[in-house]
Amino acid sequence: MIDALEELGISKKIINKVKKLSDCEDEEQEIGFGRGGSKQKRAPSAYQEHTSECMKSGHTMADCAAQWKKKKGS
Repeated sequence: MIDALEELGISKKIINKVKKLSDCEDEEQEIGFGRGGSKQKRAPSAYQEHTSECMKSGHTMADCAAQWKKKKGS
């Protein structure tokens, strides 16, 4: 498999991570690929929470945005 990855031109950094996967005995161990894989998810903003609740109550996105604008006084 490593040979195939090298032939495809995959970066050495990723190939080394694949090699480590074969050495892993602990299933809990995480090896991140790409960018941002280990970041924690942010809490939703006040706008996102408002929009979510508003849309769940049956309003359109445009209505919810207008309500937010009025609420914030912008």
